[in-house]
Amino acid sequence: MLETLGLIILLGTLIYFWSRRQHTYWARRGVPEVNKYKKFFIGHTHMHRLSDRLKFNHEVYHEHGGSSYCGLYDLHSPKLFVGDPELIRHFLVVDFDSFQSRQSFEAVADIDRVWSDMMSSVEGEQWKLLRSILSPTFSSGKLHGMWPLVARNGDNLVRYCLNQKGEEIDMKTTMGRYTIDTMAACAFGLDVNCIENPDEEFGVKVKAYFSFTPKRILKFFLKNLLPRFIRRGFNIGMVGNNPNIVYLKKVAEQSIKVRKEGVYRGDFLDLIIEGSKLHRDAVDEICVISQAVMFLISGYDTTATTLAFTCWNLANNPEYQDKIREELKQNMDAHGGYNYKSVMECKLLEAIIMETLRMYPPAFSLERKCSKDYKLPNSDLTIKKGTVCVFPIWSIHRDPKYFQDPDKFVPERMLAENKDEIQRFTHMPFGAGPRMCVAYRFAMMEVKIALTKLLQVSQMCVVPGKEELKIAKSIAVLSLHHLPLLIKPLENGKEK
Repeated sequence: MLETLGLIILLGTLIYFWSRRQHTYWARRGVPEVNKYKKFFIGHTHMHRLSDRLKFNHEVYHEHGGSSYCGLYDLHSPKLFVGDPELIRHFLVVDFDSFQSRQSFEAVADIDRVWSDMMSSVEGEQWKLLRSILSPTFSSGKLHGMWPLVARNGDNLVRYCLNQKGEEIDMKTTMGRYTIDTMAACAFGLDVNCIENPDEEFGVKVKAYFSFTPKRILKFFLKNLLPRFIRRGFNIGMVGNNPNIVYLKKVAEQSIKVRKEGVYRGDFLDLIIEGSKLHRDAVDEICVISQAVMFLISGYDTTATTLAFTCWNLANNPEYQDKIREELKQNMDAHGGYNYKSVMECKLLEAIIMETLRMYPPAFSLERKCSKDYKLPNSDLTIKKGTVCVFPIWSIHRDPKYFQDPDKFVPERMLAENKDEIQRFTHMPFGAGPRMCVAYRFAMMEVKIALTKLLQVSQMCVVPGKEELKIAKSIAVLSLHHLPLLIKPLENGKEK
C-alpha cells in the first residue's frame, strides 16, 4: 500500500515539474508570454479552444500592445501569437514554404478520408495538385456559368423576405438558408429551397452539423488528443462518421452518378470532376466528394454571417442603400440589364462588403503550422518544426494604428482609389498568400446577388428597440445567434 502511494506521489511530482517546465518554453527563449488565463497543466487551452476565442485573442493582442509576437500554450504545445503585419507577410507569403500547413485536427486517412482529403487539410504536392484543379473553377468564366444557379436562389430569398409583409426577419437564419440553397445547387447538384421550406432534409442536415453544443465541442477536441492507434482501433474519425456528413456523402455520390450518365450543370461539382480526369490516381471519387463537402463547410456559415452583418451595416447607414441602387441602375443601363457583369462591377457595393469584412471577419484568426525549423527575420529566435503560429485578424482589423476610427463603418476606405492607404497585411478577411480562400470570388458573387436583388425591391431597416448587435461566443468563426431586421417593400423606388 505504501509502495503504491509512493509511486503515485512520485508520478504526480514528475508530471507537475514536467508540466511546469513545458510552460516555460517561451520564457526560456526570451519570448514574452501570455500570463493572463494561464493555468497549470492546460495552459491557455480553456480559453483558446473551449471558450470565447475571439475575446481571448483580442485581450492578448492588446495586452501586448499589438507587438511583434508573444507565446501561449495549447495544453503543453507552444504557440506563437503574431500581431505584426510585416512578420505575417513573411509567414504567409515570403517564407510560405516554411508555413504551408494549416493547423488541423489530425484525421486518420483510412477511416476519415472526407476530412483528410480536403484541400484545406492536405499538404505538399497533394495540396498543390488540388489547388491547381480548384483555382480555375472560380475564374470569371466559370463563375459566369454558375450565375443562374445562384441568381435563382436570390429570387427565392427576395420572395421570402417580401412575403413577411414588413415583419421582423432574423437575417442570420434567413441568409443561412440562402447559402445552403446555393451550396446545394453548386456543390451537390440539388435544387432545394430551404429559404421557403426550412424543413428541407438537406438544410436540416447541414444545420445539424453546424450545431456546436458544448458537449460536441469537447468531444471534437478530445478526439484530437487521443493517440492515433486508439482512433484507428475504435474507428473514431473527425468528420467522416458524423451522420450528417454521411448523408452529404450519399447525396454527392448520387450526383456524381448522374453526371456520369451525361447530365451537365456547369457547377462546382462538374468542374471538379472535369479537372480531376487528368489525375485519376491522385484524385479519386472520394477525393472529389471531399472537396464538395469542404466547399459547403467553408462557405455556409461564413457567407451567411457576412451577409447578415452587411445587411446590418446597410440598415444602420441607409444612405448607402440608395447609392447601391443608383450604381446598379447605371451598370444595368451600361451592360444590358441585371446580369453577371452589371452586378460584379458594382464597386461601391464591393467596398461596403469589404468594409463589413474588416469590421466582422468571419475567420477572426488564422493559424499556420511551421513545416521546418525557421529563423525569425531580424531575431535570434528559431521557430521549431510543428509550432503553430496564430494571427489575430479581428484585432488587426480593429487597430487604430491601421484604420482610423476602426469601429466606424466607412466603406469609402475600401474603394480602389483609397486602397493604397491601407497597409499590406492589415486587411485579410480571406487570408493571404497561396493558402488564402480559393473560393473568395464565388463568395463575393453570392453576397452581391443576394444584396442587389433585395435592394432593388426593398429597404433594410433596424427593428426599433433592437439596435444592439450581439456577437456570440465562438471558438472557430465569428457567429451570431440572431440578427433581426425589417425588410420593407419599395414602391416607385421609395419605402412604402
